[in-house]
Amino acid sequence: MIKAKEKPITFNTELIPAILNLKPDVWPPEPIDPGKPWKYMTRRVIKPQPLDENRFEGPYWYEPAVINKEGEIEPGKPVFGISAIDGEWGIKCPYPPGTRLWVKETWRSRWRLFLH
Repeated sequence: MIKAKEKPITFNTELIPAILNLKPDVWPPEPIDPGKPWKYMTRRVIKPQPLDENRFEGPYWYEPAVINKEGEIEPGKPVFGISAIDGEWGIKCPYPPGTRLWVKETWRSRWRLFLH
C-alpha cells in the first residue's frame, strides 16, 4: 500500500476565490455562490512530452522493469503515470491518486524582483 502524501500546487491570486467558492465534501462539486466563478479541476502539462501521442496508455499503476544485481530484469516499485504501449518509456505522475493537494498562492509581485 502506498502512503498518501501532501503536496502544494501553485495558483495565481485571481484563481483563489474561485477555488474557495466550492461546497466542502460535496461530489460532484457545487459552488457556494453560483453567481461567482468556481474552479474544481486543473491540468498540468506532461514534461517531457510523449514522442507520439497515439502510442501511450494510462494513467494507471504499472511496475517499470529494473535490472537487479545479477543483471536480470524484474518488476520495479509501482509507479502511477503513463507509458508507451510497447513499454519503452514511461512518465511518473507527480500527483498520484490519493495525494492531498493544498493551494499555494503566489504572493510576490514581479516588479520586486528587479529592485536589487
